[in-house]
Amino acid sequence: MGPPAAGPTCRRETDDVGGSTRKARRRRPSRIGVHLRALAEVRGVRGFSGRPVAPPQGVAAGDDLYRQIFERNHTVQLLIDPASGRIVDANPAACRFYGYSRDELTARRISEINALSPAEVTDALARAASGAQTRFRFPQRLASGQIRNVEVETGPVEMEGRILLYSVVHDVSERHEAETELNRTISLLQSTFESTADGILVMNAQGRILSANQRFAQMWRIPPEVMESKDDARALQHILDQLKDPYHFMGRLKDLDADPDAQSFDILEFKDGRMLERYSMPQRLDGAPVGRVWSFRDVTERRQAEEALRQSEEKYREILAGIAEGYYEVDLGGRLTFFNEALGRILGYRAEEIHGMNARRFIDRKSVREIYRLFKGVHVTGQPVGYVDWKIRRKGGAPRYVSASVSLVRDGRNVPAGFRGVVIDVSERRQAEEALRESEERYRHLVELSPDGIAIHREGRLVFCNPAGARMLGYQVEEVLGKLAIEFVHPASRPFAADRMKTILVGKAVPFIEEKFVRKDGSPLEVEVGTMPFTFQNAPAIQVIIRDITERKRSEKLQAVLYRIAQTASAVEDVDAFYEQIHGIVGELMYARNFYIALYDEAADSLSFPYFVDEMDPTPLPKRPGKGLTEYVLRTGEPLLASPQAFAELVAKGETDLIGGPSVDWLGVPLKRGEKTFGVLAVQSYTESLRYGETDRDLLTFVSQHVAAAIDRKRAAEALRESETRFRTLAETAPSAIFIYQGAGFIYANASMAALTGYAREELESMNLWDMVHPDYKDLIRGRGLARLRGDEAPMGYQFKIIRKDGEERWVDFSAAVIDVAGRPAVLGTAFDITKRKEAEEQIKNLAYHDALTGLPNRLLFNDRLSVAVAQAHRQAYRLAIFFLDVDRFKVINDSLGHSLGDRLLQGVARRLQSSVREGDTVARLGGDEFILLLPALNRTEDVAKVAEKILDSLKLPFRLEGRELYVTASMGISLYPDDGADAETLIKNADTAMYRAKEQGRDNYQLYTSAMNATAVERLALENSLRKALARDELELYYQPLLDLGTGRVHGVEALLRWRHPERGILLPSEFIPLAEVTGLILPIGPWVLRTACGWARAWQELGHPHLSIAINLSARQFQQPDLVAQVKRALEETGLAPRCLDLEITETNAMQNAEGTIHTLRELKALGVRISIDDFGIGYSSLNYLKRLPIDTLKIDQSFVRDITSDPDDAAIATAVIALAHTLKLRVVAEGVETQEQLAFLAARHCDRMQGYLFSRPLQSQECGEFLSRTGRSA
Repeated sequence: MGPPAAGPTCRRETDDVGGSTRKARRRRPSRIGVHLRALAEVRGVRGFSGRPVAPPQGVAAGDDLYRQIFERNHTVQLLIDPASGRIVDANPAACRFYGYSRDELTARRISEINALSPAEVTDALARAASGAQTRFRFPQRLASGQIRNVEVETGPVEMEGRILLYSVVHDVSERHEAETELNRTISLLQSTFESTADGILVMNAQGRILSANQRFAQMWRIPPEVMESKDDARALQHILDQLKDPYHFMGRLKDLDADPDAQSFDILEFKDGRMLERYSMPQRLDGAPVGRVWSFRDVTERRQAEEALRQSEEKYREILAGIAEGYYEVDLGGRLTFFNEALGRILGYRAEEIHGMNARRFIDRKSVREIYRLFKGVHVTGQPVGYVDWKIRRKGGAPRYVSASVSLVRDGRNVPAGFRGVVIDVSERRQAEEALRESEERYRHLVELSPDGIAIHREGRLVFCNPAGARMLGYQVEEVLGKLAIEFVHPASRPFAADRMKTILVGKAVPFIEEKFVRKDGSPLEVEVGTMPFTFQNAPAIQVIIRDITERKRSEKLQAVLYRIAQTASAVEDVDAFYEQIHGIVGELMYARNFYIALYDEAADSLSFPYFVDEMDPTPLPKRPGKGLTEYVLRTGEPLLASPQAFAELVAKGETDLIGGPSVDWLGVPLKRGEKTFGVLAVQSYTESLRYGETDRDLLTFVSQHVAAAIDRKRAAEALRESETRFRTLAETAPSAIFIYQGAGFIYANASMAALTGYAREELESMNLWDMVHPDYKDLIRGRGLARLRGDEAPMGYQFKIIRKDGEERWVDFSAAVIDVAGRPAVLGTAFDITKRKEAEEQIKNLAYHDALTGLPNRLLFNDRLSVAVAQAHRQAYRLAIFFLDVDRFKVINDSLGHSLGDRLLQGVARRLQSSVREGDTVARLGGDEFILLLPALNRTEDVAKVAEKILDSLKLPFRLEGRELYVTASMGISLYPDDGADAETLIKNADTAMYRAKEQGRDNYQLYTSAMNATAVERLALENSLRKALARDELELYYQPLLDLGTGRVHGVEALLRWRHPERGILLPSEFIPLAEVTGLILPIGPWVLRTACGWARAWQELGHPHLSIAINLSARQFQQPDLVAQVKRALEETGLAPRCLDLEITETNAMQNAEGTIHTLRELKALGVRISIDDFGIGYSSLNYLKRLPIDTLKIDQSFVRDITSDPDDAAIATAVIALAHTLKLRVVAEGVETQEQLAFLAARHCDRMQGYLFSRPLQSQECGEFLSRTGRSA
């Protein structure tokens, strides 16, 4: 098998036509020829067929042939210098296989590719160079990181006076894996062969024994020495001596020898009573029989049991054959020992399935305990139990109900041996009973909850009535029971009821018909009634269903009347005739012999009665409002139903006076226009038997709304004539331009129109509208105007420009409508001068699409331009680039020097970016210190690097702002279309990803996007998701590293170090997840947890005999910035009982200096609690000594990067010495981190370093290990 296809790196370089790789190949033909000629002389060169390679026809043998063999051969070939191990040359197949270019390969040593130790590589090179070994097998690492197993054929060749190794490499990974799998399979098969309970014998086609397992020898009792001697004759004799019928055995062997493809099964009987099952199958190789496999199984006990069972079944078969019920026998353990077919049918099992099963398997779990007690009682008392209902589970889990008996079975010694009984399937009976009960329950609920009345009468009297029926009739349920049904039927409907009874008595149901019933209070009840024969308590009866249709009938009548009212109101011409028609309609709804309409004229303060019909009083004359009932409704705006009692109460309160003849009932409702009452509609009755109710009040209120609308329409018609006069006045004085355009010119224009256009009104009358429309808008206005005149759909308003008489351009907001003038269509237009508004909108639009600080396009405008650029690039097949740029450490400048200077710096960056790109490129600011650039229409990808370098160089020049020189750098990520994305969103995302990669590479550089970055981002997202669950899953854990006091030689305290026990990746160090926790905010719940846990363990160790032990805890940057940090620390101390002096909080030098003034304030609050403060990783940040001396700190910790080479690097030694001296000068203690050797310890002790920690003293320990460590090392300092 040949090497795999080339990776991306090899493709990019070898596909670059005319590139540096091809040129390099042309420069070295003679060198390759020398290599191959030497190889041919030593070992020969062969093609794919294995024959020696000859020159192609027409090509002379020489360097060119050897070069072609080397270059075009698909086999991986290398030239290696055995002295240095460096790869001297490699053919293209090697580039494709390893994933490197030729230049990359020849820059590497073979040890960088072989996944071996340096000693192994050196040994192999030596053996190959000496010719002691020419074939090797190695694991090799490709550029992608993948490990492949290869087989290398190599030999020494002499070239230019030195010995080189010519190596041919074959990828044997798949073969290696196959060999490993084959060996594992063979081992597994051998293990299976020996562990089976059957005896196995394998023979070849000639009948010779090839192999047999130990179980075979044990079954046939063949001595080990016979099996080991391979003496087939002796083994066969041992077999024959034990059989009852050895001749049958031999005859079967001969039959199978004659038919190699045959299969066989029989039973062998031994002289000692044993029985074996014998199976024989042909053994095949490539489909052809090559031998035979025999399998033997000891079935002696099973055969004996089968014979006993057969006898037992024969004994009871005749007894149980005719029984339809199930019969069972179980032993004391509950296992079925005997049963009939009927039991199998009940349980759903075949006889062979059920035998030997435990009866508990069939019993429903809820019934197991009850049935156990039943069987136990029978066992104890010996008394049988009659039929008891059980719930069982059939095969498949379906429930069934059975009725079963239980009696005790005793053996010959009268000892209880089991139970027997009869089982009857009663499921159908139980289901029928349950269905009947559920049906009755459902029916009862339906009847009780039914909104319809349901009653049953027998022999004419009610024997049942549901609550709804009793409520309809105005009774309680108990009141109607026993009454004659006919009592509830209205006298007018009783003849129909009698006919219905006759129909029902002959067994027929009667469909729903409309009737009248009588309520308890005597009022009629409109109902629909349905009747049908019914059986109630096993006796014939009649069921009646009653549906109240009173509201439905009233609604139908009201709907018809209201339609007539609406029709009359819409067609009103003569108001007097309209009033008379309304009077007639109201009379159909209620008693309205006495009816009038009163209207109030607010201007004249007069109340008139345009329509008045009354049997007692004449029509009143117009008058000023007084204190009558009409005026009361007019005043309150509410309907009034005035009975004599209600009227007397109003008189007593002084609300109204007695006017006109006294009525029994007076009903008046307001006539309203909106919320204002302008009249009253009233009816009244002088007869005691004709009274009004709330329903009448509601009906008259509805009628009044239509009367009011009709009166308004009449008044509106009169007002229209007045409005036309007012319109001309308004049009003439309106501030907006108003005109009417008909045909080819204006027929009206107001003064504002003249002022807007600059033309006199007389001039406008002779002008065409299009004369003043701006040329850019003439087609639009003409098209819309013609469409409107044709009656087509067109916008009512739009905006365009006009040209005034003086040539000035003005924006107008124009709206138009088609009107009729003298029987011809015309356009009524209104125009407002919106020139200033348009100018303001343009300014707003500019602000909406540009960054206010830099004037650059903002995110919205950039996205729009990018979408357009991507579409153009797709159509025209060219490339474009996205640069995502972030100013490095801008936050530090902004926070330390002020936002004003930070803004000016961003403006300066914007100007330099614009000057670094082409005129057609886009530079945008996304916000903060993030910029993004769009470079469309790129001719060459190489141009991207040039632009990136130009931008970075321009930003490195100093910015002179407010008398300061500022130096900044930037990190850039670059994505290309279409390589890194086919849409705007993907290109921006990938450029952002590449920018973060540039940050990780140390800033001040640019990175082109690669798919591996996306994989890293996906991996980071997966890690974030796992981290969100880590705290809840108790995956976070604290380790503790002891700190040694160099003055006393005792443990001073421990530092808490966070670890994450990841379920898939194992133990993760803080550097692998804390930065992610900082960015995502997940550090916020982790920080308090660390405080509580570490303080808790410190307090526990103190109580175990280390009273002065302190605990050091690192505060993350995000945690240190939290406003409630001091409260968190205080809470942890209070909850754990740890003394504040025993807590040492560590912050890094970088975090401390990010906001020095804020840091000082926070540290002073912490110090007020009594805790100790340490500066961690001192020396790697950029702290100011001026700030350092102001910080309320106790300790400086020398970073382990300085300690690591402290004894060999003079610079590190000087820094460490200076830090110790500085700390002691400031009266601070010093702790050295990462001490791993005695020499480091001696150096630090000599310079009076106070404390140290590191692997020399102790590695980080789990809490239990730390407790044991403290116990071993004695009391803490």
